[in-house]
Amino acid sequence: MKDKYRLRSQTIERRFADAKEQLGLRWTRFRGIKKVTMETTLIFACMNLKKMANFLVPDHEGTRYKYTDKSLFIIFRRKRKDKPILKMSLSTV
Repeated sequence: MKDKYRLRSQTIERRFADAKEQLGLRWTRFRGIKKVTMETTLIFACMNLKKMANFLVPDHEGTRYKYTDKSLFIIFRRKRKDKPILKMSLSTV
């Protein structure tokens, strides 16, 4: 049983520590349960997107866990090669 908790502390608790330290979940920017829930849901959704990008895009060494800036863009472009979901364009705003 202790081995399971030791493994949990290395994997799951690390995610919460990263969210707290790197993504600003030590303090909230909003007040009220609805706004704080919205903020934390968005932060964890972004963490899941980053995790998915790391899993799906291989790095130059062939491993699958190196994050690149273009990872999410590559994932969305793979959906349909003839019609990409995201299009790069310049904004006039």
